[in-house]
Amino acid sequence: MKSQANSINIVDIGDEGEGIGKQEGLTIFVSGGLPGDQVTYKIHTQKKSYAKAQLLEVVKPSPDRITPPCEVYDTCGGCQIQALNYDAQLKLKEKIVREALTRIGGFENVEVNPILGMEWPFRYRNKGHYPVQGTSKSPVIGFFKQHSHHAIDVKDCLLQDERFAIINQTIRKYIVDFDVAPFQPKTGKGILKSVMIRKSEKTGEIMVVLVTHGRKLPMSKTLVANLIAKTPDIVSVIQGIDESREIRELGQDFKLLYGKETIVDQIGSLTFEISAQSFYQVNAKQTEALYELALDYANLTGQEQVYELYSGTGTISLFLAKRAKSVHGVEIVPEAVENAIKNAAFNQIDNMTFTVGKAEEIFPELVASGGSADVVVVDPPRAGCAPEVLEAIIKVKPKRIVYVSCKPSTLARDLKRLSEEGKYALKAVQPVDVFGHTAHVETVVSLERIE
Repeated sequence: MKSQANSINIVDIGDEGEGIGKQEGLTIFVSGGLPGDQVTYKIHTQKKSYAKAQLLEVVKPSPDRITPPCEVYDTCGGCQIQALNYDAQLKLKEKIVREALTRIGGFENVEVNPILGMEWPFRYRNKGHYPVQGTSKSPVIGFFKQHSHHAIDVKDCLLQDERFAIINQTIRKYIVDFDVAPFQPKTGKGILKSVMIRKSEKTGEIMVVLVTHGRKLPMSKTLVANLIAKTPDIVSVIQGIDESREIRELGQDFKLLYGKETIVDQIGSLTFEISAQSFYQVNAKQTEALYELALDYANLTGQEQVYELYSGTGTISLFLAKRAKSVHGVEIVPEAVENAIKNAAFNQIDNMTFTVGKAEEIFPELVASGGSADVVVVDPPRAGCAPEVLEAIIKVKPKRIVYVSCKPSTLARDLKRLSEEGKYALKAVQPVDVFGHTAHVETVVSLERIE
């Protein structure tokens, strides 16, 4: 079976954007296949219940298949479904949510609201992180190929601001002109490891972070001058210093090379000061829509005590605080809590607290010491809520739960437990497309306790 090409009809899509088909009872994930395609494939990984395969040829394309505008679509792997027209992408994501709730959650005749799509599904990302590889004569600045640490050169990512491409081209020229070697993890030699670029949607300000192995950065003043000359919106250039051979997003120490240490952006009426290390949403416009939904579903009157579990940097909590009596955030990552406290202070919001720790331990203690939990909001990672967190919520018995999800399958699993054991009913399910051209879909769900 591994040695010959087989034909299959792609009928669905997986969590990582792979096409899914079935043959002789075996589920086959075909990278690059799209629902509606008939393709030939070659299996490279065989398991008992499924197999992973390489797409060889699209024999009969889906009627929704288009020529993707990105020239490195086939090799990059970042935009898994860019070859599907955008309307079809939205319908597919809506279907993924509905089928997960039915198949995994066991909800019959579940009503899923039409997905909230983007007006323009390109140039929406406010952050790009680019590994630097190759040589000083032929540098590569781009993205990792899917499931690898091998970078491909990307001249202009269509999900990023056009100015990011100009910045990276300026850095490519600097590398060649001044013989600045990209870092080589195997040998430990070289200087430049990666480039991170952030922008503010509100102000247009741009931050550039140059991650280096060690403190040496030759001709740094010339590089900064060239960057600003080509891209005047740059207000911050920072060197991230990392002494290890590991592939990390940023360094452990930071040196300001130009301008200021932060940029400022807004989501709705809230203002955020963003540093190189800050956690911040990469699609501010759709994130605002997502969080406004969470606020509406919380149905606050100003008298409620609200708890947000997996609160991250407190962005949702800040939205909730506008209408709640008090908001208490719980997050296990200390750096995120530090950001949350700063964000609250920056926006002069004083009816919020944040606690570092495991939600299943901290949440019951906070409720016991501070009164009832009228509304609980959860925004967990892709793995969903830990079983102990769900158990803690069920024991506390809040009137309403708002679940913000980034993975439909784990959302459905958790909703099943909350509805069956906690006696909660689904009131609204709203998918939101925050990451266009990828297989990811965000969903906001409202639940109310059945008395």
